Amino acid sequence: MFKKMKVKSIWIPLLFVFFIPNVIGASSIKSKNPELATGFDTHITNNSLAVSPDEQIAIVSDSREQSILVYDLTKGKLRKKIDGFGSPRNIVFIDGGSEFIVSDSTLGTIRFYSLKNFTLKDEVVVGPGAFGTAVSPDGKTLYVNNQAHNSVTIVDLEKRKPIDVITGFAQPRQGIKVSSDGKYIFVTNFQGDKVSIVDAATKKSFVK
Repeated sequence: MFKKMKVKSIWIPLLFVFFIPNVIGASSIKSKNPELATGFDTHITNNSLAVSPDEQIAIVSDSREQSILVYDLTKGKLRKKIDGFGSPRNIVFIDGGSEFIVSDSTLGTIRFYSLKNFTLKDEVVVGPGAFGTAVSPDGKTLYVNNQAHNSVTIVDLEKRKPIDVITGFAQPRQGIKVSSDGKYIFVTNFQGDKVSIVDAATKKSFVK
């Protein structure tokens, strides 16, 4: 997969609602926020890794760290450390790789970053517990697991706002995928070790 890359060596440490809030917009998080000190669900830990479509950049996170790391895969070195998180959970690229999204369960947000200069472009509040994320094949919709509210929030990526919430899950955490045709969403339930299959059109689900 990485044949074209001239990487001598690289070690990437994986360090590192039932309501829909209407707060949308870019913002910076101050370190004095009490939630950052205690964490929303710090007893739950996970790592995340995402590689850009052109396989030039890798972004990693550790939910115990309040930052994410950006690596240049062609040079095999750290390029940027981005601070200001509470519990970064999942990373995914959008818009053909021009942006990437980071979910944060402590801050309850989905943050949008530019891959060009790694600056914060936008932020959507979906509520504490935001965990795994998945993008629809057409790139227009983001599905966000919320392990605290046993739900999946649907975010319109064009308008950058939450538009619906699907309930009835059991602590959905990291695992969520969308079928290649966009018709179904597969959501893992930590509690009960089951997989819910959701019809994207009707928002109805059944458990396997």
